[in-house]
Amino acid sequence: MTDFYKNISTSLYRLILIASFTFGAAVHAGDMTDEQLKAHIASQNMKFMAGYANADAAAVALIYATDAVLMPDNAPTVKGRTDIEAAMAASFTGPQISLTLNSWSIERKGNTAYELGDWVIEIKPEGAEPMMDNGDYVVVWQRQENGEWLMQVDIYNSNNLPSH
Repeated sequence: MTDFYKNISTSLYRLILIASFTFGAAVHAGDMTDEQLKAHIASQNMKFMAGYANADAAAVALIYATDAVLMPDNAPTVKGRTDIEAAMAASFTGPQISLTLNSWSIERKGNTAYELGDWVIEIKPEGAEPMMDNGDYVVVWQRQENGEWLMQVDIYNSNNLPSH
């Protein structure tokens, strides 16, 4: 075999090898064990709580799928990441908010995972005593085409009666 053909053969082999590693990584990027998925959702929840603490609606919205649905307690349903970001931004215009999420169950069914948990929120108005609320939530996580797991449906309810 001439040097020309050896160089083409070696180059072609390297190209195939690189492509297989790249393609293989892309195909398997979203393949997680159940424990890895739980850790990933815990990480997403930490980002969500940090977004709340920093009043960063854009950071919170990035955890939602582009066509996600948010069903808040005592408020209209919000559809789509853009409108969810706007709703979050509006809620961040008031006093400082501290949110704690406690996930106590995550079940996976294929490309969908169901998270159950409870939450505590502390609202800290300037010059006044903090106000507390707590409740429960259900989040439906959906694996996206790129392998990322994002919130598809987010529903939460307060355990307390609304004040009038």
